[in-house]
Amino acid sequence: MTAAAPVDASAASAAALPVPDAFAALYGAYEPPAFDETKGDDYRMLAAAGAEFLKHGEKGKPHARLVYVTSKLLLLWTEPGKRKAQGKPDLKQSINLARATVPRIAVVKGKTTDNLKRDKKADPAHCLSVINARERPSLDLQAKSEQERDQWHAALSFLLHEAQIQRENALMYGALGKPS
Repeated sequence: MTAAAPVDASAASAAALPVPDAFAALYGAYEPPAFDETKGDDYRMLAAAGAEFLKHGEKGKPHARLVYVTSKLLLLWTEPGKRKAQGKPDLKQSINLARATVPRIAVVKGKTTDNLKRDKKADPAHCLSVINARERPSLDLQAKSEQERDQWHAALSFLLHEAQIQRENALMYGALGKPS
């Protein structure tokens, strides 16, 4: 008789992440993103610097938008050259990543949304969506290259992951902070 191998409960639960039914119905199965945790500073710098994308909306033609993330993890998009350094951001053109929960908010590659599917000329290898399963519409972007799309996918996925860990730590440790 051989002893059964120990089962790693955390690995089993990580493999079967709960997926909101609405998200799965609209966008398919949730796949945890692949990013290199050692590149966290690079991801933060890329997101803070911003990049120009074509934003696809529910109406009209795709239009250029500067997309960037603030130090408070607010994902913003605005007309190129009109980045707000101070003052209140337009909350209609933002997603608060610090309040996001994975997979309720996910960063997805490809032409997965109606907005992107409508544009026959958009290359799926350049497309990226930030999807909020609770609130619609999604933020649908088209990068200049597949490499840029992949960099932003990794950066935004990392920032979502990092925000979720910070929020969980705050709930666990509250105002006391982490034990030393």
